[in-house]
Amino acid sequence: MEDRRTAEEIIRQINGMDQNNSNNIEHITSIDLLLSDDNNGTVKDARVSEKFNALKRSMEEANQLTKEFVEILRRRS
Repeated sequence: MEDRRTAEEIIRQINGMDQNNSNNIEHITSIDLLLSDDNNGTVKDARVSEKFNALKRSMEEANQLTKEFVEILRRRS
């Protein structure tokens, strides 16, 4: 990116997003445990679990894209 100040600010902002991503992963892990039945390891509600798994995949994808975006900016600045 030609404007170094802009690139640095984008990296600073995206680092905040990355921190949020880390917090979201912690929450996802907690919810994942709550959706599982302790007695036999099955899900408590299949429909809720299905939607949660879709959310989980989307968040994992967002985390990966965030990391890739930061790498691109760092290489160009």
